[in-house]
Amino acid sequence: MKVLFIGGGGFIGKTIIEKMVLNHECIVYDSNGDDSFTGFDTDKLKIYKGNMEEHENMHNVIERERPECIVHLVCNILPGSREDEVLKYMDLNMNSTLKLFEYMREFSVKKLVYI
Repeated sequence: MKVLFIGGGGFIGKTIIEKMVLNHECIVYDSNGDDSFTGFDTDKLKIYKGNMEEHENMHNVIERERPECIVHLVCNILPGSREDEVLKYMDLNMNSTLKLFEYMREFSVKKLVYI
């Protein structure tokens, strides 16, 4: 199965990818690009650098790779954020996720894991 990880450079994402790359074709779209995956056999991964808010870039990766499943690992908020920051990040996260849903429909991606 071809799996696209939106995010994935953090602890949870790297832990999942480390296991999944053994049996699946894994693609990562992460704001840190290759820098998040030092120590990984990056020959087994396709890594694209980009933010979820870069809608056109995310669209192009989904169009090019045509994944069967997307794992959504992005959250743009930190504990202890001020109220005005929380609202800004909620808007950012929700709008980007809605765009992702549009792209999934456009390219017939039927499986989503949202973490």
